[in-house]
Amino acid sequence: MELIDILDSEQFYPAVCMAIQIVISLPVTSCSVERSFSTLRRLKTWLRNRMGNERLSSLGLINIHR
Repeated sequence: MELIDILDSEQFYPAVCMAIQIVISLPVTSCSVERSFSTLRRLKTWLRNRMGNERLSSLGLINIHR
């Protein structure tokens, strides 16, 4: 069966269709995760070690989604 045929017959295979939709939506690479860790390492330097978690999280989001 083609993938489209399985998705069209959702009434017969609901669990399979849900699993396929989850797998299709997963990212293929981990570039965004690696970019996030790299940004966090730049933000959390020795001089900024005392920064609070909320501020660090906000600055990280700003830098990642630039």
